[in-house]
Amino acid sequence: MIYEKINNLFDCADGKKILNDSYKFIKDFSLGEKLKEGVLVGFSGGADSVMLLIVLNELRKKLGEYKILAVHINHMIRGEEADRDERFAEVFCSELGIEFLSFKADVPKIAKESSKSIEDAARNVRYSKFTEIISGRNDIKYIAVAHNSTDNLETVFINLIRGAGTRGMSGIMPVRDNILRPLLYSSNGEIRRALDHAQIPYIIDSTNLSDEYLRNYIRNNIIPAFTKVCSSLEESGLKVSENLRADDDFITSEAKKILEKNNYSLRVSDINLCHKSLFFRIIYLFVLNKTGVTLQKNHADKIYSLINSGSFSYDLPGGVTFYIQNGTVDVTESKKFKKDYILPTTKLHLGENIIEGYFGKIIVSKTPFSKSFLNVYKNAIQQTIHFDIISKDLFIRSKIDGDSYFYGGITHKLKKIFNDKSIPPRYRTRVPVFCDDEGIVWIPGFGIRKNSDSPKLFIAIVFDEFDLSSENRLYLGNEWMTSR
Repeated sequence: MIYEKINNLFDCADGKKILNDSYKFIKDFSLGEKLKEGVLVGFSGGADSVMLLIVLNELRKKLGEYKILAVHINHMIRGEEADRDERFAEVFCSELGIEFLSFKADVPKIAKESSKSIEDAARNVRYSKFTEIISGRNDIKYIAVAHNSTDNLETVFINLIRGAGTRGMSGIMPVRDNILRPLLYSSNGEIRRALDHAQIPYIIDSTNLSDEYLRNYIRNNIIPAFTKVCSSLEESGLKVSENLRADDDFITSEAKKILEKNNYSLRVSDINLCHKSLFFRIIYLFVLNKTGVTLQKNHADKIYSLINSGSFSYDLPGGVTFYIQNGTVDVTESKKFKKDYILPTTKLHLGENIIEGYFGKIIVSKTPFSKSFLNVYKNAIQQTIHFDIISKDLFIRSKIDGDSYFYGGITHKLKKIFNDKSIPPRYRTRVPVFCDDEGIVWIPGFGIRKNSDSPKLFIAIVFDEFDLSSENRLYLGNEWMTSR
């Protein structure tokens, strides 16, 4: 039994260090009270996630009780091996007495259709599912993932190769929004040695042994080579990340002061005498705030070289043009891009709802949808909404300037959450906004306004087509509903 082996885990030197380091991490970032609001653990069944689950379970003895939910995503990349991992994860959680959920996602197909790498597609699937689960529950607020100091070092090396600045070289953020990384002070080697000492089982992902992926090549070749000249390489990587993160935070805070002082309006005179690092950060935040486009260094370099040349315009990715006119700095949508499609306001009723001009349907039901029903469609998104949060009619529409809605305990501006999810500005009116007479209820890919114990309403958005070449598409988080 797992419980019998856990004592041995924390008896050994590596196990003790990991538990103490994790406790220190929680203290350093004031997470003790936050954990009491419940935590979802991304649980692959690998050594790192096994250690994370055990540590968080053990720390309840020091911090007090809190809800733990383990969630496993089967990426359907490795066939029977992936199914084996899912079975292992379920049995392991059962022995620990921890609630467990698992989901399947065809990541290779998603990667191909979205033109993303397997790694990026898998990451997007995981975090989207984690966020979706949290939005539908009242007992879970935070997400814990099992990144460790070796992962951080790999990230630093990857970003070094890519020529990153302070932000990229800061490595993995210890805490970002509601995502926590309690094992970040511990190394990959410490984790495996402790588990092996206690004979606690974990699965080994065969793809981690291949040098096909850049991260694997760095893990299997670069880091061992550097370890020959620095035995505490992961610790050094953490120090580099912490130092650069402090510098990056300072530059960002100074840039925000200038932008906020000017109410996010800029004149050339506000920035042309700034240090280059501060100039880049101001322009980066300005463009991101105005358009949601992430400015790349080569574009920032070009703007910097032109800033004192008088009036000019410069096209950026995402259909955005940066320009200066009469000393005023601004960005606008490029004229060469078509105007956004405006989703027709459509009242929803029980049963099938056809969206004018689109393949696919929005189906509203008082009973859950079966997997066999949803499997009829090539793509399907579903959500559960409680009756008593809906005021009168439920309908969908496009976003409206100034839109905001309450979920996850705070009020979110649509502009900000679309920026955070890097939804291109020209697609934002294609995101279906579910509303009632009181405002926004739900947006696919984000949270529900609030939850309760009242009877449930089940919503499915289903469609057969997936045509990335079409100009008129309905945007659903990471999915598209394709226009006729």
